[in-house]
Amino acid sequence: MKTVIFLSTMLLVNSTSLESYVKHDTLFLSDENSIESQILTLAPRLNPKLVNQISVSVKNASKKYNLEHKYLLAIMMTESSFNQNAVSNTGDMSIAQINYKTWSKESERLKFTKLDKQKLKTDSDYSIHYLAQILNYLKTTYSHKDKNWYAIYHSKTCRKDFCPKKIYASKINAQLEKMDTRSIALAAQ
Repeated sequence: MKTVIFLSTMLLVNSTSLESYVKHDTLFLSDENSIESQILTLAPRLNPKLVNQISVSVKNASKKYNLEHKYLLAIMMTESSFNQNAVSNTGDMSIAQINYKTWSKESERLKFTKLDKQKLKTDSDYSIHYLAQILNYLKTTYSHKDKNWYAIYHSKTCRKDFCPKKIYASKINAQLEKMDTRSIALAAQ
């Protein structure tokens, strides 16, 4: 059985990191609006140690690439339900569902760090940071002309009768709304 316990911020003495509060199957949270809480809003049955691991990676990646962490969380939930071992029928892999064939070419063109297929398959921190790098590029390139710039991660093409980007945007927006609704509800308490 998993337990989630919210600690008062006052109890986090000496700047002790949250990782030290994850023991066995119990996750101690210092803030009800934390990244950990938002992950649990999206995936309430996720293992506490995994929640902590994802949270640390998302925090670091969003800081490094100047992104709001909620976009990383919404995409990972939509793409893989936070499963690092997920592989799609089109070859997308990892917690971020990055298509190796596509992004190894794009990373070269965009002068990103070379995409490492083995790390992408096995290292969620690497996958999350690579996703953040991709999203940073998309945000920088498209956010001034497209309010759903993050949906371009899935597809930027639309045909007359079918627009995968719009469908994907609605899925991401649903995840973003879950996190926003929870934050609003907590603020009202």
